[in-house]
Amino acid sequence: MELGAPAPSGAGCTVYHGGINMKVRATQLGYYNHRRRFEGDIFDLEVLTIKRQDKDGKFKEIRLTPEQQFSPKWMEKIETDQVERPKKKSSVQEQTPSGGL
Repeated sequence: MELGAPAPSGAGCTVYHGGINMKVRATQLGYYNHRRRFEGDIFDLEVLTIKRQDKDGKFKEIRLTPEQQFSPKWMEKIETDQVERPKKKSSVQEQTPSGGL
């Protein structure tokens, strides 16, 4: 069976996550890990181990690396130091004086 090939009809398919990640940014709308990714979204491509059942009923594990999952059509690789972190809001709220006129 070829890497990334669709599961045979009626076959069970289980996905396990883990391993080394690749940080990417969506350049347009796309889908990864059962989620819609919008332009500008930053997310990690993870090593996926897919357990598939062949015609004989035997299970075979297939590993997909982040490089194999990367799509230049809607993703761009980014370095960790390029990631802009959202600024935290101050926990001190402006207080109004009590009592008054």
